[in-house]
Amino acid sequence: MMVSQKMKTSYPKLSAWIYDNLAKVPKNKKVFDAFVKYTEQKRGDMRAMLTTCSPTPIVDCRAMENANGEFSGGTDPNRVYIDVGICEKFEKSASDAKDPRMHILLESTLLHEMVHWGDWKDGKDQEYEEGKEFEKEAYGKDINRYW
Repeated sequence: MMVSQKMKTSYPKLSAWIYDNLAKVPKNKKVFDAFVKYTEQKRGDMRAMLTTCSPTPIVDCRAMENANGEFSGGTDPNRVYIDVGICEKFEKSASDAKDPRMHILLESTLLHEMVHWGDWKDGKDQEYEEGKEFEKEAYGKDINRYW
């Protein structure tokens, strides 16, 4: 996983948080087991993707009206997106940047979109919304914004 240059420039604190914190995901057995299950990818590949600067997926941002994140395999298969509003809130508010609810929102959103990315890679789409199923298994519920 890599953070886009646009993200690094516009949101340097968030970019650093993404690298630092997603690298810790493989140490959280419950979250990582659910992540591997729903990406349908090899455990070692997913560990390497989260802990090294693998070329894909690229984490980027864009404005979204009713979503925390987005993956568009048909048009942009190597990127996962997070909503600019979340990025702005993290970058501009020290209290939000330290808030555990923000950390769970960021982690769950990015991993949710990476689940779609991993599922897309295998070419077999699921009958269910695999990102939401991942969140329920990993965190016990679908994570939403706290504000």
